[in-house]
Parts: sequence; C-alpha cells; structure tokens
Amino acid sequence: MNRKFIFLLLSTVLIYSSSGAQNIQFQEGILLKSGTSLRIGNVEVLNKQSRATVRSNIYGVFKIPAHAGDTLQFKSDTYQGTECVVADSNDRVIYMSPIIQLAEVTIQENSLKSEIRETQLGYRRKSVFYTGTPHYITCF
Repeated sequence: MNRKFIFLLLSTVLIYSSSGAQNIQFQEGILLKSGTSLRIGNVEVLNKQSRATVRSNIYGVFKIPAHAGDTLQFKSDTYQGTECVVADSNDRVIYMSPIIQLAEVTIQENSLKSEIRETQLGYRRKSVFYTGTPHYITCF
C-alpha cells in the first residue's frame, strides 16, 4: 500500500510539474513620433489575440502581455494608428505619424440688418447720424 501511494504521489507531481503554468511573456517598448526622438504618452496598446489593453506612460513606455505571433495595435487621438506583429520578446521601438488637424473655422453670415447697424454706428461716431438717444458725452 505504501509503494502504491508513493507511486501515485510521484506520478501526480510529475504530471503537474510538466504541465505547469505557462510563462507570461511581456512585450515592452517605446513609442516615438516618426522622424524625431519625441516620446508619445497616453497611447492605447491592444493585443488583438488576447484583448489585453494597456496605455503607455507619460514617457511613451508600454508593457503588455504578448506571445510570438500576436498582433499589437496602437491608437491615439493625435497620431495615426499602427500595428506590429510580435516576433520575439525583445524591446520594440514604434514610430507613429501625427495626424494633420486643421484649426476650427467659424463662418458667420452678414445680414443686411447688421450691415445697416454698422453703418449707422459709423455715422453716429462722426456725429452725422442721430438715433434719437443722446450721445454719452452730452449726458454730463
């Protein structure tokens, strides 16, 4: 009975030790603006296979769990998205191109009424047009 118990115990230990937990591999890297050495912070990094998501820190450094063959997707509001396939666990340097954003332009229509009012104010400043209300100088 003792030998059977020891054999069963050893076989169980060998099975669990050989199957063991998989080592978690991390892909580390840095995000830079293309053509410069400017680091990009707050970029979302997504592992498409495992759906793991992280954000790069303010220095542009990221660390995400990834295995060889996984695809990493990089997204930012001010930079064009890019993808990278993990080949090994070496550190990566990812270059991102900025998005060209135009300044906001407000278009206002000039109506006939506003043009007449502007013309009246111009004449009133020259004391040529009187609207029926006294000028601020005459109030004193």
